[in-house]
Amino acid sequence: MRKVTIQILILLAALIVIAVSGRFAIGNTYKSVFSIYTGGKYTIDEIKEKGTLTGGDEEIATIDEIEVFEDHICLYITPKKPGNVDYEYRIEGINFSRSMSYSIDRFLTVFDDSSGGYTGDWIYIGAVSLFYLGMAVILLRFFVKSKKSEIYSYNTVFALGLSLFLGINGFVILYQLICYFGDPVNIIMVSVYDKIVSSGYNFTLYFTPFLLLFSVLMIVSNVSLLRHEGFRIQNILGILAAFVLVGGEIVIFLLKNVDFIGEHEAYVRYNVICTILTTIYTYFECVLIGAIACGYRAAKHIPSYDKDFIVILGCKFRKDGSLTPLLKGRCDKAIEFWREQKEKTQKTAYMIPSGGQGPDESMPESQAMANYLIGEGIPEDFIIKETESTSTYQNLKFSKKIIDERCEDAQVAFSTTNYHVFRSGNWANALGLNAEGMGAKTKWYFWPNAFMRECAGLMVSRIKEEVIILVFMTILYALMATKTF
Repeated sequence: MRKVTIQILILLAALIVIAVSGRFAIGNTYKSVFSIYTGGKYTIDEIKEKGTLTGGDEEIATIDEIEVFEDHICLYITPKKPGNVDYEYRIEGINFSRSMSYSIDRFLTVFDDSSGGYTGDWIYIGAVSLFYLGMAVILLRFFVKSKKSEIYSYNTVFALGLSLFLGINGFVILYQLICYFGDPVNIIMVSVYDKIVSSGYNFTLYFTPFLLLFSVLMIVSNVSLLRHEGFRIQNILGILAAFVLVGGEIVIFLLKNVDFIGEHEAYVRYNVICTILTTIYTYFECVLIGAIACGYRAAKHIPSYDKDFIVILGCKFRKDGSLTPLLKGRCDKAIEFWREQKEKTQKTAYMIPSGGQGPDESMPESQAMANYLIGEGIPEDFIIKETESTSTYQNLKFSKKIIDERCEDAQVAFSTTNYHVFRSGNWANALGLNAEGMGAKTKWYFWPNAFMRECAGLMVSRIKEEVIILVFMTILYALMATKTF
């Protein structure tokens, strides 16, 4: 991730240099566009004679040129010194008058108070859209190129979710900027700013079909789960998640599209609140999408055939010592890989069934798995039981201790259920265990609900980091909202 950070900083520095250089290259003259229907009856000279410029007793700026079109007029304003300019515009023939206000800073940049435009605005907005798109490419490339233990890093979740967010909004901002050039009369610069501030809403809008489909599938799988395994709180997590996702979409659309009536200050507060809520919702939406993609990839990943050890993560077995379908699936997946590696590379890996003995179990989970492995033809000499652990984290921790005692820089694989691979790999990374996971299949209706539990557990384990990132993004977009509306 350090390499990615450097690439982003280089991109940011390059775009800042280009934007600032471009701003000074185009000069200080600002083109102000405003709509007015002239019907083609009035010439430039007639309109010039009706224009007056006031800026106190000093000349603050000059109107160098006026272009008249059928539905709009362009004023070319050249600043002379910092200050405020009021331009009162009258056309007696059509009984029209208008007052325009402009501010000029010490860099002689003209700010149009009515449209939100300013000298070189398109350069800076273009740089913002390119920064979004450039970051999206860098983060997506990092996600695609991650391999082995890297695919279980939470950085891949964040990278994918953020790349989608930035990519969509980069194109939205760029498209709005193109529309601004094509129709500067009806699309003013404030509308372009709004697309930046409304980045969360843009993302939510374009991903609505995906979230609706995901919510429907979650509900269907949960209904099937309830029918097969009965009602338990943990069996309705998918239904709850679906209602939260759909409910959040509805609330955001209603808030964003309401016809607000009230004073400007109240309108600003309203938009800030909408921006905060949308940003929070979008953040978790991005994390969910990233987690789904990373979880699916981790579950389908096939480790390279160079492993010295294969760790099998334990879970409960039956009272008679036989394995439950869940635990049997993990062992069968490990056996399948063990045989394939031996066939392809002639390398024989050691099996480490991992799991201690619970208070209601007749033997350690590792012993029950070892009995099954031996029964399936795995030589007992290649089975090393880990009998102390009581959780997945300890499975990996104590297995690593066994591995480190026998081999330096060992190549390791671990076998667990498909929905559990990504989080287990994340724990392995945290322990410094260089391991690739493989996922055993489970019943189709069990996987989605179990994966939601894994996502929740993953976020809880990173609660401090999540809160810091979320607060930063929320404050950033809230501040932009106060300056835009």
